[in-house]
Amino acid sequence: PNAEDNIDTSFDPVYFGFDKSNLSDEAKSNLDNLIKQMKANPESTVELSGHTDVRGSKTYNLKLSERRTTSALNYLIANGIDASRITTNNYGELQLVNHCEDGVDCSNAEHAANRRVEIKITRANDL
Repeated sequence: PNAEDNIDTSFDPVYFGFDKSNLSDEAKSNLDNLIKQMKANPESTVELSGHTDVRGSKTYNLKLSERRTTSALNYLIANGIDASRITTNNYGELQLVNHCEDGVDCSNAEHAANRRVEIKITRANDL
């Protein structure tokens, strides 16, 4: 395989409100940039990884992260990206980007950094 077949091109995460899985205008704008790139690179595939903050049970947060990736997935499909080009992983509260674990006092902004769907291009042509 050519080296360019495994280019790891990351996009800014899509962030969500507390206990929310609906896409904000900012989230849609971020996904629109991804859609443009995927349409320009028909061989590209994307991995969506869903995450939450620690508030709520681990089981609930896993389901919430799944609803978040599903929102992003459905938006991509609705905008012309074939479902076969998208994979999703759901981590709930298992992959925090900061120190805001259970029992740690954190600000709303710190918790908000963990409420995200990460986007990674997993296969791409010349980007």
